[in-house]
Order: sequence, then structure tokens, then C-alpha cells
Amino acid sequence: MEKLTMNVIARAAFSLEVNAFQGEETEFFKEAKKFFKVNFMDPRLLFMITFPNVSKQIQQLTGCSLFMNKTNTFFKEMLGEILDQRRADKEAAEKYTDFFQLLLNALDEGNDSQNEKLSTEDSDIIHGDTENGGGKWKKSISRIEILAQSFLVLIAGYETTATTLHMIIYMLAKLPEIQDRLRDEINNILEDREDIGYDDITKFQYMNQVIFETLRMYPVATRANRLCTKPITINGIEFKENFTFSIPIYAIHHDEKYYPNPDEFDPERCVLLKLLS
Repeated sequence: MEKLTMNVIARAAFSLEVNAFQGEETEFFKEAKKFFKVNFMDPRLLFMITFPNVSKQIQQLTGCSLFMNKTNTFFKEMLGEILDQRRADKEAAEKYTDFFQLLLNALDEGNDSQNEKLSTEDSDIIHGDTENGGGKWKKSISRIEILAQSFLVLIAGYETTATTLHMIIYMLAKLPEIQDRLRDEINNILEDREDIGYDDITKFQYMNQVIFETLRMYPVATRANRLCTKPITINGIEFKENFTFSIPIYAIHHDEKYYPNPDEFDPERCVLLKLLS
């Protein structure tokens, strides 16, 4: 599954043929896998998780990442080379229709020169408005943002997609009645056709329910951290500025209060929740 998802992401995002199924693994595929062969007892990783703000300051001061510096450098340089090649190709906008080109088309050529070079800030992603004195102004997409968003798509979409596919297959094997119903839906929509179009995908209602229920039971991210940018009180809980809090995704997905019989795999649950909402 990892090879399949890497092939799809590399082609859809960057028009790259990594040929993950053919012969020896490419450096591209090897470096991507390193991100998910993590020793969670590594002191550097534990330090980054425990003190994320300090880790970022150290990275900015030294110009080096505390973790997986070689892999970070490989993808920064690779994506930077692709970006430079695309910008040098006057026909790139017509030649490529991938995710990277969509971002590149939005690149503002008038950005400050500091956005035109790779730096330790390449991993930072800026969203929304940017402060400018007393007011705000809309910030056009920069080179740094293109590299960061592209890197995020590559890494976040690789292992997460493969893991979800594994769990879907596992649940279908455990529950043949759900597998049969899903198979019937696919056969009824596609009939004898081998080519699948976007319109076909939008008709797979039960398939979507199976995917959503799998992600509920086995979320790819078990928790999410967020930074409070201003003081606020929610449901009687006070959050101070610069306060980091964690959202327990897995615990919420398995809470009887929100999902009755949470340990039961029930694709129909999605339809019921949609009606109730």
C-alpha cells in the first residue's frame, strides 16, 4: 500500500514517476519512508515533542533540524529544483496540471527576495492575513509556502493514506456482509467499464460511509495540538494566550456520548449523524 500511495501522490502532486513497484527503491521513496520509521524513544524526538517552541528556536538559530535533518534537506532541495525548473519553463502552466503547478501559478513574482531562497523557515506555513502596522493585508502565496505546502502533501498523504487503506481492507475481511454490499455498489455503478471517472467516484455513497467509519475507529491522527492566539473561555474553560492544548481525537471517536456502540463498525452511522445534524 505504501508503494501505491507514493506512486499516486508523486504523480498527482509533482508529475513524478517514482516507479515504486519496479526494481530497486529510488532515493525519493527511501527518504519518504524514513519519516515513518521513527524511534519514539529517541531523545531528540522526545525533546521536540516536550518543548516544541524551544526546538523551533534552536532550529532557527543553528539552521539545522534536531530530527531527520538529512531527509528534510533532501526534500527541500528536490522541491526547490522542481520549482526552479518549472519557473524556467515558459510552457509549464500548460504542460503540467498537478498540485505543485497550481501553487506555482499563484506565486507572486513581486514578493520580497527573502522568500526567494530556501531557509530554515521553509517548513513554516503561513495562513490567512498578515499583520501590517495597525491593519491587515492579504498575503499572496510565496516560494516558501509553495515548498512547505508541497512537502506537507507529500508526507501527510503518504503513510496516512496507506494506513487507512490497510484498515479498510481489514474491516472488510472481518465483515463480509459489508464487503458484499460495497462490492455490489461498485459493480452497479461501473458495470463492465474499467475506466473510472470523477463522476463515478461521486456516486460511491456507501464507499464513503465505509471510509468515514474506518477513519472514526482508526483515525490517522490520534490527537491534534492547537495554539491559542488570544484569551478565550469555552464551556467554562479558560484558555490563555500562547496556551497549547491537545484535542483527543481517538478518545472522542470512541466516546459513547458522541458515538453509540463506538467499538462497532457501522457505516450507516454516518447517515444517521448527518440526519441528526
